[in-house]
Amino acid sequence: MGIIYAFTGTHASGKSTIGKAMEENGFVYYKETAQILIDRGEAPWLQGSGISGPEFQARIFDLEIRREQEILERLSEKPAIVESYHLGNIAHCDLQGAEEIARRTRVHLGMLVRQHEIRGVHFKVDPDKIPERTRQYPNGMSSEQIAFYARLCPTIIGIYREFDIPFQVIDTNMSIAETIEATLMVLEAKRSA
Repeated sequence: MGIIYAFTGTHASGKSTIGKAMEENGFVYYKETAQILIDRGEAPWLQGSGISGPEFQARIFDLEIRREQEILERLSEKPAIVESYHLGNIAHCDLQGAEEIARRTRVHLGMLVRQHEIRGVHFKVDPDKIPERTRQYPNGMSSEQIAFYARLCPTIIGIYREFDIPFQVIDTNMSIAETIEATLMVLEAKRSA
């Protein structure tokens, strides 16, 4: 049975950068579904999108469910790294009041945890450093957005614990090279255990 590694963390914590580096090291990598929607202009904070936060979370859930079969089929080949995965979606839903999407995602994740080995790597960055590490907010980030990301990390860690998913925290305030090395050490240790 293959392992699904959930890469979680706030925006600009390095999930995508590290995920791409892990792909270059032989892992199968799936980028965050939210980024797919953002790239299509379907995010609540993008001018003209007309999408609410709960609707955005519902679309993320639908995309994750659609690609789930591909992830599970490829697990026999090699471990899969899934950025944010269902854990990140639940945390966002919990903080944004999207209770029904959070409930549906929890039910789905509970089923997956019973059938597959899921492990987590949580990338932690100082929320005050997020604005200097992102281009996603061209007009800057408000103090409310930074405060949201400060609440997101403990919420995600709580979800790992809720589902009894083993996870490792990696501080990404260090260099990218050091973060890649630390992540490889965690994944290789788990793969050989």
